[in-house]
Amino acid sequence: MKKLERLALEKSSQELAGFTHGVLFGLHTLGVYYNLRRGRPKSALVHATIAVYDAMALYYHSKYLSKDDLVERLREAGM
Repeated sequence: MKKLERLALEKSSQELAGFTHGVLFGLHTLGVYYNLRRGRPKSALVHATIAVYDAMALYYHSKYLSKDDLVERLREAGM
């Protein structure tokens, strides 16, 4: 597999992973709200903890896809 094809595949994987973590973050924040309304603070805390993890993972994936990072990877691939 050529470097450019590998780079395109990696970019697609990072986009999908970022989207997935973004959706999970949103769902877990809804879980926090729902459980607080129902009077279940322990469940809300679990959802909040997982939402923080998803937010950090989303940040990592979006950082990977930043413009400067992509330009550097294209240079490495010989473009």
